[in-house]
Amino acid sequence: MANIPVNGKLWVFGIDLTNTGTNYDTIVCLTENSFERSANVIDASSKCGTYKLNGIKERTITIAGNVIFNPDANNVSEGVLNDAFENDTPFAWFFGPEAPESGQDTYTGVGALLSELSMTAGNDAALTFTGTVQLNGVPVRTTEGS
Repeated sequence: MANIPVNGKLWVFGIDLTNTGTNYDTIVCLTENSFERSANVIDASSKCGTYKLNGIKERTITIAGNVIFNPDANNVSEGVLNDAFENDTPFAWFFGPEAPESGQDTYTGVGALLSELSMTAGNDAALTFTGTVQLNGVPVRTTEGS
């Protein structure tokens, strides 16, 4: 079997404002999205030697895109994200290929919150937004076809 890179353009980020994970709306016209996982490091070193432990794990998704007013059905843009941010609305989320093929992974979870949202209106540039989503709990990784 060949090692074939995955096209990042095909990976989307979607949210379900009912927080059930049953009906995701895609964040439309993203220019970038990323899924970061980290853990703080606990130093348990002593005179017996160096020893490190993973502490609390943090998971975030960052998004950036073009602002779209009146997006098509099943798509949302900055306006919906603004409302979720201002109202502290928890939501279910999806990160993965929009149409997963056999062997591809998707990630999902519930209870996410927006912790940062900004818009930039540059001179001679598209109106854009960026956001940071704080994930709660351990994301569910699903491999298509397994």
